[in-house]
Amino acid sequence: MKLKGYIFSRPSFGERVPQNVQNLVIRDYCEKKKFDFLLSSTEYTMKDSTLILFELVKNFKHYQGIVFYSILHLPINKKERYKLYRETHIKKKELHFSLENFRAKDKHSFYELEKIF
Repeated sequence: MKLKGYIFSRPSFGERVPQNVQNLVIRDYCEKKKFDFLLSSTEYTMKDSTLILFELVKNFKHYQGIVFYSILHLPINKKERYKLYRETHIKKKELHFSLENFRAKDKHSFYELEKIF
């Protein structure tokens, strides 16, 4: 399974993790799960930006899912999160969260993900 990485260059919930550390955690997650890790795309630093994330969703045909550093990198806006869940489900793709070791690919797991968030 090929997963495209997604990392942040801005603080998330008051915490800022260096990009190289985010990539190390993602790479380690993928190695342990035997997934092919495609280099990460970095979200813009603008407050609450999701432009890069939805560009990845638009290009789902090139990989089977997106691997986030953390659940805390999901969109803050609830409508955008639901749009992400819906698009992922419709396209039969997956979202992975390396720090939390969590995988979402169906309605039940998206519901669980939203409860955690």
